[in-house]
Amino acid sequence: VLAYRRTEGHADDGVAKYCAGEEGLDYLLRTSDFVVAAMPGTPATRHFINAERIGKMKPSAVFVNVGRGTCVDEAALCDALKRKAIKGACLDVFEKEPLVAESPLWGLDNVLLSPHNADNTRSYYPSTMERFVELTVNFYLKGRPFPETVDLDQGY
Repeated sequence: VLAYRRTEGHADDGVAKYCAGEEGLDYLLRTSDFVVAAMPGTPATRHFINAERIGKMKPSAVFVNVGRGTCVDEAALCDALKRKAIKGACLDVFEKEPLVAESPLWGLDNVLLSPHNADNTRSYYPSTMERFVELTVNFYLKGRPFPETVDLDQGY
């Protein structure tokens, strides 16, 4: 498993090997069988996956987006899928939601579409509630800072 980070300094965690910077991203795109985007939607990530980056993916690659639709240049992705420049895509999020009826994505045989519900698994709600209670009891009620906070400068 390869994982991309914008900056250096993330140690491999035994599951993923981290790639950083443009060189690392290029390596990830060129070598991955599945490219999964799970990034937040911020001005810095708008169209992060664009025609140039899609063009670096191998023809057998499948692109998956479970992050934010604005992170992908949907027109460039549609073009690559129509030309079979990549094998396919699994999309749970779109630039405009719900996906408009006129979108060419509906007619492509190499695309799997889902209605922004990829997180809706059997364990999602119980595990989310468990984490909410854990944070409330161990941090909020004790007046301790939360371990994960939103960085307002980063936008996530």
